[in-house]
Amino acid sequence: MRAPTITICTNGNCAPKSVAEKVLQHLQARITAEPALSHVICNTIECFGICHSGPIACIQPGGLYYERLDAALLDRIL
Repeated sequence: MRAPTITICTNGNCAPKSVAEKVLQHLQARITAEPALSHVICNTIECFGICHSGPIACIQPGGLYYERLDAALLDRIL
C-alpha cells in the first residue's frame, strides 16, 4: 500500500504565501513529533491550477482536495 501523501500548494496567488508556509510547517512539525504520522509524506507544489480558495492540499491515495487549508483543518484531516 502506498504511503499517504499530503501535497500543499505554496504559490501565493490564491492565498498569502505566508499562510501556506505556516500550514506546511505545522504539517512537518506534526509528522516529526508524532510517531503515528511518521509514514506520511509531505510534498509541495507550486500550483494545482485550481486557484480560488487556497491554500489547497491534495491527499493521496484518493485524490481528495481540501480548500482554505489552515492548521485546524489540517489537524482534522490527520
